[in-house]
Amino acid sequence: MALILLGLWLQASETQVGIGWLSWHPSGNQVLFSAIRTKKDWSDYKQKSWLLILHNLETGTDTVLDKDVLFADFAPDGKSLVLSKKQGEQTDLWLRNLETGAERNLTHRPERDSGPHFNHDGTRIAFHAPSSDGIAIFTLKPDGSELTQITPNDSYKSYSPQFAPDSDRLLFYLEKGDNMDQIYLTDPTGKNPVNLTHDQNHNFFPRWLGPNAIAFARGEEGLFRMDLTTGKSEPFLKGKIAFVAYHWESRQLAWFEKTDAGVVLWLATYPGDLVQAKSVWQENQFPLD
Repeated sequence: MALILLGLWLQASETQVGIGWLSWHPSGNQVLFSAIRTKKDWSDYKQKSWLLILHNLETGTDTVLDKDVLFADFAPDGKSLVLSKKQGEQTDLWLRNLETGAERNLTHRPERDSGPHFNHDGTRIAFHAPSSDGIAIFTLKPDGSELTQITPNDSYKSYSPQFAPDSDRLLFYLEKGDNMDQIYLTDPTGKNPVNLTHDQNHNFFPRWLGPNAIAFARGEEGLFRMDLTTGKSEPFLKGKIAFVAYHWESRQLAWFEKTDAGVVLWLATYPGDLVQAKSVWQENQFPLD
């Protein structure tokens, strides 16, 4: 499923840029994303070609934080970064001290640990990883202790957990093997999961728009928005969009879109008129080797 979704970002040119992740720095002045340049047929694809890029919205400059990294998230205080990082044949969660550069392996597991996300106070990290029969959501403390499985051991695949901006409620999407991804919400124990979408569509990459609203991608229809108090959803942004991130404190919405001109990163104030969004990064800015 992940490789299919990444195909949304391939451009019809000799080389193309794919996007694999998008999140905010706590300051609201920088966005973090992963990107890769490949041939259009993926024939030269290599995992190690992914770059983790920090884009400064004030200066327009890019900093490559790491290579061979697809997923990462800043701690709420901005002093550390959790990365899903491959070392040898194993992909673990690593915590990087941004002041010293020191890194610590948090998981030490044979499973592929991916999609990490800090909770609002920095006391837990959620991620997805293979379980006995499928892919499950887990949480742990930033020191690597108290590893807790949130979703059950079954044949289902749960991806991309996101903590609420004000609590430990978890948003994620679930594939039951029927190619109909659905958005779920659960408490931090995982005992009360609720299917928010329950339809026949492909719904994926859910993100919070505040304590009581979410956005999610639906196939190539664009983004949809849901009010959690009413359960009603509606079209939000049209276009080939999958990756969106909202900075609650500054009310800034960022998203990547595949356009005829290539991949574009947009920025807008939300709530507000999204037609007034401005382009802050384009694929021709992809860092050169």
